[in-house]
Amino acid sequence: KRARKTVPLVTDLALAAEHERAVEALEAARRAAKQQDRENNAEVREAAQRVVTLEEQMRGATVTVELEALPRKAWVEFEEANPPREGNDTDEAFKVNVPALDGVIGRSIVGATTPDGEAVEFEWADVTEELSQRQWESFALAVLQLNRAVSEAPFSLLASAVTRHSDAT
Repeated sequence: KRARKTVPLVTDLALAAEHERAVEALEAARRAAKQQDRENNAEVREAAQRVVTLEEQMRGATVTVELEALPRKAWVEFEEANPPREGNDTDEAFKVNVPALDGVIGRSIVGATTPDGEAVEFEWADVTEELSQRQWESFALAVLQLNRAVSEAPFSLLASAVTRHSDAT
């Protein structure tokens, strides 16, 4: 089996902008409360609750897209067919024509799920034009990592420490 990676995609970017404003309001409320030596006042709690509410809404508006590395031959052919554009620093840094990744992203998608884990229809061609540059970059970087990075079995230091600690008790 080839390497896989997931990319969360918030489908309602208006919520993301609203969340950003809510976080700024929370920070402002905390600064004001700090000046009054009342760090946990009602304004701070209300601002914090607004942030939490928006985060819950954003989780509900998130689709987790699963990508799979291309077969080695297909990836090599892609790179050979899409060398970096001359004079383009981004292409030179990634050693590939970055806009050409759009097609590879679509070929790499193997599934998508809701926050509840339900499979959903997800067609890259239907969403690619609507994505922000940052959202698109998340997919592009994931595809580059899948196809170029060494794939090792994952290792969690936290899980190892917890199980080691529980074995000792």
